[in-house]
Amino acid sequence: ALKIACEAAVDSNYAIGSTIVRPGLIVGPYDTSDRFPYWPARIARGGTILAPGNPDRLTQFIDVRDLAAWIVKMAGTVDAGTYNAVGTPISMGDLLTKIQSVVGGDGRFVWKDDAFLSENGVEPYTEMPLWIPGVDTDFDGTLASDRGLTCRPVEDTIRAVWEWERIRPPDEPRINGMEPAREARLLA
Repeated sequence: ALKIACEAAVDSNYAIGSTIVRPGLIVGPYDTSDRFPYWPARIARGGTILAPGNPDRLTQFIDVRDLAAWIVKMAGTVDAGTYNAVGTPISMGDLLTKIQSVVGGDGRFVWKDDAFLSENGVEPYTEMPLWIPGVDTDFDGTLASDRGLTCRPVEDTIRAVWEWERIRPPDEPRINGMEPAREARLLA
């Protein structure tokens, strides 16, 4: 609510309007939120991997490098409007498969449905990154795309995140993601 109020305040102060950018989940290398980096690190470990919800459920994000380049481009134009700056939706199953093809690992995905995860107190989006029970993340980014937003292939984002993830200190605290012991208990 406060973000929308701020947008309205900015917009009302300029006769020509303003450019409002509403990014989706921002991902990329050096993202210490661990919402996206959790998955390459977890999949690379291999073994039985707890996969959230329905493999066909859509998730959506944007690489920070694509978002930054587009915002700089938009800053040089007078193109008032509200833009959903998002990448193409991808199913969670396809995303995890693509991550595995980039990082390797001999993991096997075991999908647990929303009810199971909720009944076991799994925290959406934090403990189980990119999972929101019952929600397909599918924001329409057509207007931003029409104004020049382009998004790199998801494999490029995965590769960059994985390269960064491999140089992170192993004892660096992780903000989001499931602890291995809890994952093992849920899979048992």
